Amino acid sequence: MKNIVFSVAFLLILHAPLRAQQWEIDYGDTQSFTQFSHGITDLEGNAILVGGCASVYPNYHPIAMRIEPNGAHLECDYQNGFDGLMLTDVVQLPNGNYFTAGIASKEAVVVMVLDANLDIVNSKRYEKAETALSIHGGRLLLDDDGTVVMAGEAWFPAVYTNFDARPFMYRFDENADTLSCRYVMAEKPDPEYYLNDVECHQILKNPQNDGFILMGKGRNGLPSLICYDYDFNYISNIWMHNDFSLLSAQYSSCCWLSDDDLLVFGTLKPMNDQSRTIGLLDVKLSGGVPRLDTIHGDFSPYHIASGLYDNSAFANDTTIYGSYYSTENMYSGPFHISVCLFDKDMEVLGNYVFVDEEHINYVPCFILPHVDGGCVIVSIYSDGSINHYTPGKIIKMSREDFNPILCSVSEVPKEKIKATVFPNPTKGELNIDISDLPENKEYRIRVTDALGCICMDRIIRGEGNVLTVGVSSLKPGIYVYTIYNTEKDVVKNKFIKE
Repeated sequence: MKNIVFSVAFLLILHAPLRAQQWEIDYGDTQSFTQFSHGITDLEGNAILVGGCASVYPNYHPIAMRIEPNGAHLECDYQNGFDGLMLTDVVQLPNGNYFTAGIASKEAVVVMVLDANLDIVNSKRYEKAETALSIHGGRLLLDDDGTVVMAGEAWFPAVYTNFDARPFMYRFDENADTLSCRYVMAEKPDPEYYLNDVECHQILKNPQNDGFILMGKGRNGLPSLICYDYDFNYISNIWMHNDFSLLSAQYSSCCWLSDDDLLVFGTLKPMNDQSRTIGLLDVKLSGGVPRLDTIHGDFSPYHIASGLYDNSAFANDTTIYGSYYSTENMYSGPFHISVCLFDKDMEVLGNYVFVDEEHINYVPCFILPHVDGGCVIVSIYSDGSINHYTPGKIIKMSREDFNPILCSVSEVPKEKIKATVFPNPTKGELNIDISDLPENKEYRIRVTDALGCICMDRIIRGEGNVLTVGVSSLKPGIYVYTIYNTEKDVVKNKFIKE
């Protein structure tokens, strides 16, 4: 008998009460460009969003929104005295206030402290270093001592190109006063000199020391993790360069698996510019990428990760939502909001693609967890042109929307095994004969719909000769299941869901 088990922990999670009332919010209008850059789910379960609005792009003024769990929401527009400011991130302070910051006209960092009603408690402006040509980005982290750390990119004059992008960092107290800041254009042979062309997508606490990790794009377009100590002194840079598929990758968000492992979510862009896929990486802080999985590999339409930053969010301690967009043509669309549900073992538990006409040409900016175990997707209109003067959409989804598929392995008497796959067609359960699979190997099963969208992709574990997959949550249609390992596809066949 084979040693192939399915962990029951996820079965218990998926059987929990999941359905909740859905809601959708349109924001912005046809007379202006409105974008939410980032958001958080606060301690009360409210979604707090920040961004900018411009009647003439890119002359922004800052905006914020608070959305209660039931969809009731409050919008705030801060026009006076904040010309050119796009808010880029927000955190909640220990005293309950919200701390948000952004970049004003590429020239200065502006920090705002907001109360529970999103009224301004305090605001400060800090000019960039004189040696920097401009500043960009701006990600926030609430440190353990209650201070807030901000990281972004400063563009400096360069010898061989127009500019070099290097990290800049600030530390603020809860009143928005600066405690420290750092702009550095290192020189050879300082190792920090080689941090050219940096993009900071996320800042994380480093569990191995009293410092931080900037996650983003580095030299040659490779994703990297740049480590600093508490006082912003450079420690090291971890290049994810052990696989050619990581060239020009756009990994945009990550979360901790352990003190030495990060699970990173984003886009793979191999040598063929049109062949982008969504990938999951297990990255070691000690160096290297021991595992790389693709969520959408060889299917059409092409699948491309959202172009902004936090594309993943924890649903609970074990499972994570990831947002991206699907399209047949990356330059002209049409674009479809897409979301997958996966776990820390890098197994896809469910997937959802918005193909209805009402949501065509919207792409997700970021995704937040909802208190009921579902998620909130913040999206923006995009038709492949520079005209985005169309309201964006904020969509609440429940966990049940992802059609989580249950599966298990059991030993069945040979005379009861009716075919390679049975019953086919099926309404509820699909049984797959796995008695001929070679033993002592790890296998995975992937179920895809007619468009190639993955409905499930997970490890097969347990002892037995029949794999039973619950497909009652799937819509009627033709599906393909593939059983594979790290070497090749072992079994591939079709089935019909009635």
